[in-house]
Amino acid sequence: MLGNAFTDSMLERIVSFMAELGELTDEVRMAELKSIIPMLSTLVKDGGMGALIDVAKALVTIRNALSDSMLERVASIVVDTIDYFTSLRAQNIGSYLLESINQTTKEFSQK
Repeated sequence: MLGNAFTDSMLERIVSFMAELGELTDEVRMAELKSIIPMLSTLVKDGGMGALIDVAKALVTIRNALSDSMLERVASIVVDTIDYFTSLRAQNIGSYLLESINQTTKEFSQK
């Protein structure tokens, strides 16, 4: 029965899979990910892996949502906000200077 399952295309897919698995194993070994496996096990046991995956999914969603037009809108909001706070600061400085000049003038006129 198994002899019939091993067609040429099936053998080709198995060999391809094994080659990719070997490459992945080499990458894991070269990156020294072996030391990370205990930490991942702890994350899974403590339930933190689900939260980590949720955060990753949220980041992917945010990245996918940031189209060019959305980035333009966000940049526009940031620039407008900075301009607004800058103008407030300039107004505050201007009103403070005007108040200081008025106070100084008042003090000199009283003398």
